[in-house]
Amino acid sequence: MIKNINEITEIMLKCKHCKTRIVFDINERKRSFSVCPNCANRFFDSDVKLLDDFDDVMYRLKHIKELEISFICDKKDNNER
Repeated sequence: MIKNINEITEIMLKCKHCKTRIVFDINERKRSFSVCPNCANRFFDSDVKLLDDFDDVMYRLKHIKELEISFICDKKDNNER
């Protein structure tokens, strides 16, 4: 399955410790977090700005006017590409 970057509105994160799912809304541009809000499990060893940086990259990629960016999520169908 191919998804254009403009179709991606959220990223779901899942804590490996307690299985809490966190939805990261790309369009709201809220600043991120470094620990699980449920169990306080630390997500990142040293790069606590990783989700902030990811948010910035996604925002910038979505606003490029002369380039179409897509993510391939699964094996492609014969009709895709």
